[in-house]
Amino acid sequence: RGVCLAGTYLCGLYSNDAQVVADAAKNLWWVLGMSTVCVASNVIDPALRAGGDTKFIMYNVFFAIWIVRLGLTYLLCYVLDWGIAGIYLGNLANLTERSIAGWIRFLQGKWQKIKV
Repeated sequence: RGVCLAGTYLCGLYSNDAQVVADAAKNLWWVLGMSTVCVASNVIDPALRAGGDTKFIMYNVFFAIWIVRLGLTYLLCYVLDWGIAGIYLGNLANLTERSIAGWIRFLQGKWQKIKV
């Protein structure tokens, strides 16, 4: 969070353009939000895969990327004209769905009964 709080200063090291610095500093907060759910997804997906639950991961990733991420990104970025915020929200929704679905699957314990 410290990087985000000092975002204007840090981004100012790379550009003298005030608009570029302001936009880059604002986008650091999106990256922070995405990092939180990305870590959860990067932990649970391999754990389930290692436990033999590869089909669930395959279907979940397919749904999350091709339906949630692409659908929401197109809707938010192009239809609603939210620009880069729409792209970040589409990716955030994808990672959130994958993390929540993965944790639910893990806690249900179905992966423990799969014959490998």
